[in-house]
Amino acid sequence: MNVVVATLNAKYIHTCLALRYLKAYAAPEFDVHICEFTIKDPALNIATDLFNKQADVIGFSCYIWNIEETITVVNLLKKINPALTIVLGGPEVSYDVIDWLDRVKEADFIVIGEGEKPFKSLLSALKDNEHYHDIDGLAFRENGKNIIHPPKTKLDLNTIPSPFRFQEDLSDLSKRITYVETSRGCPFSCQFCLSSIETGVRYFDIERIKEDLLYLMENGAKTIKFVDRTFNLKKDYALEMFRFLIDHHRKGCVFQFEITADIMRPEVLEFLNKHAPKGLFRFEIGVQSTNDLTNKLVMRKQNFEKLAKTVTMIKEGGKIAQHLDLIAGLPE
Repeated sequence: MNVVVATLNAKYIHTCLALRYLKAYAAPEFDVHICEFTIKDPALNIATDLFNKQADVIGFSCYIWNIEETITVVNLLKKINPALTIVLGGPEVSYDVIDWLDRVKEADFIVIGEGEKPFKSLLSALKDNEHYHDIDGLAFRENGKNIIHPPKTKLDLNTIPSPFRFQEDLSDLSKRITYVETSRGCPFSCQFCLSSIETGVRYFDIERIKEDLLYLMENGAKTIKFVDRTFNLKKDYALEMFRFLIDHHRKGCVFQFEITADIMRPEVLEFLNKHAPKGLFRFEIGVQSTNDLTNKLVMRKQNFEKLAKTVTMIKEGGKIAQHLDLIAGLPE
């Protein structure tokens, strides 16, 4: 069975971590091929390229920035080859599943939430011509009805193989952004963010993360972005990772983290301002709003005084680049 996983990145320099997790988890039973495009590529060109792969199954990783273009590609593929099995997954389709099943009739399945296990289970069922009724985390249609099987358990993160050991990625490591996660989940309830729906935070074993980072750096990775929702949630974990990167980074490497500024411990910043080489770290700080009523309405807990102290401390330290985000269009 020929299986392809694809996505439309916002830019060529971006890479999709999700596709690499799916490929790693499906192996060795399935040799999954990764195809990445951008939202600027003509839909017909993308559909033609994917059609030429002669796939039996194509899975699309869907996000807010690519969903409309992805639907166009899916429609084209189904017109060219109605027998093709199309699977959608990713945050944009994981929640309002019924709406997406109704809207995108050309999609045969939607994977809900963490995709590694249900996607592989679906591939096994399709290959062996078995039914998929008992697969948790999968949605589909049957006899005109939408069938939804929500996820029941979360993966043990340390059972997922590394997504970074593919030969075909090595030549691009120095040219593109590499995304890494040390945890999944978010402890906060901000109502503008899909991460608030998932409760609890799980961590990968830190030694495994260190091995992956060494491998990436040794093979030429230059820009590594951590996609953890709040990298500094666990002080000891974050501090150990900062120490490791200071001690083992390669010349020219840059590491970016999403941090929550008002919970950043002063002693961590003091350590970084003293020991971190200038330019090694970048912090993305989500302020989102400085309006207390707005934060209350969107259930965002934020101590602006502490946030300001953290931002000022980073600026005065002169070691870490930082950029702050605001969201336009929130209530009030």
